[in-house]
Amino acid sequence: MDRFSECAFSAVVCDAAYVAIAIATLMFAFSFNPALALKIGAGVALAFSLRLIYRASQLQKKGICHTEIWQVMEPHELPHEASAIRRAQERLEEIFLRFAKGASGAAAALAGAAFVITLN
Repeated sequence: MDRFSECAFSAVVCDAAYVAIAIATLMFAFSFNPALALKIGAGVALAFSLRLIYRASQLQKKGICHTEIWQVMEPHELPHEASAIRRAQERLEEIFLRFAKGASGAAAALAGAAFVITLN
């Protein structure tokens, strides 16, 4: 994995960690009603998934040069050839979509757990 991919992966992991902390905090705050806490967690996870999908779609429209990852990296660490830039954009899109898939899976699991709890 090249330097750009490492930076992109760590940036998305950082975003996911912040969302996980937010979900845990909200679920703890509403722990008096477990079904509601799980629904809130599912909603936030789904919102994060939709945000990642939106970022991937904006990547197709605007290009990789307008992403925060591109702007944060040092100029000598960035890919310079057209094929390398295209591969970097494809890797970033893949990272976004893989994390979106995981977040939507977590949202489905939380929503399913909330449904099961409400049946009891």
